[in-house]
Amino acid sequence: MAFDIFGNNRAPKGVSFVDIYSNASSTGARKRRKRTLGIRDKQILYHRAKERCEACGRKISFSEMMVGHKRAYSKGGATTLANCVCLCYKCNKLQGTDSLETLKKKLSGTYGKKRRTKSKSASVRKRKARNQPQSIVDLFRSSQKSPFGFGF
Repeated sequence: MAFDIFGNNRAPKGVSFVDIYSNASSTGARKRRKRTLGIRDKQILYHRAKERCEACGRKISFSEMMVGHKRAYSKGGATTLANCVCLCYKCNKLQGTDSLETLKKKLSGTYGKKRRTKSKSASVRKRKARNQPQSIVDLFRSSQKSPFGFGF
């Protein structure tokens, strides 16, 4: 609080003070969420991943390990052990704000590619080929057959 020259505890005219020491949630302001894991949580994450990158599987040291999110922090993902994964530098940069599933698709080479529709099997194609006339002569012969099977 501000004191005037006489020692009175009051704010000057037109000025209001904000209490920065009170709990932010009581004033209606949003409380900031945690963005990084602590050292102990990182150790737990590293050992849970068996000292490997959870995206590409490469063995990494603890100092090389980077914490990634299954659901991006910027997209509402929490910074908890349940939402975090152990990644190498390359995979963390490649992930960006994508999900872990999207990162794995990028690494496998299937990201952004359309799925191929199942083509007809070779046996179906062969059957169709057998029923087709091979030449003009065969076409002529097939049209000359009588409907009663006497074959003039």
